[in-house]
Amino acid sequence: IKVYSTATAAFNERDADLLRRFGDEAALFVANVQTRQAAEQLSAALKDTLRSRDVIATARGILMARRGLDPVAAFRALVAESHRTRRIVRDVAARIVAAPDSV
Repeated sequence: IKVYSTATAAFNERDADLLRRFGDEAALFVANVQTRQAAEQLSAALKDTLRSRDVIATARGILMARRGLDPVAAFRALVAESHRTRRIVRDVAARIVAAPDSV
């Protein structure tokens, strides 16, 4: 924290001590806010990842049932379709889950 005055030596040791204390508390507050925001972002990312994982697993199961593939081959088919269409695997999987008869 920067404090300015038009007068020289306007602040004494007590003022400096108060400003240091206020600065320490403000720094703790900012750190806590940043930590909470990071935790919320991580939580949202984890939730999104779990949703994507479920969709991909369902699509993999559909490919296994429709094409008679093993789990690894079904996942490879998802990845290959992802590369071919230039879409992320999650979106390819969502399309398969939305229209399983089209597989």
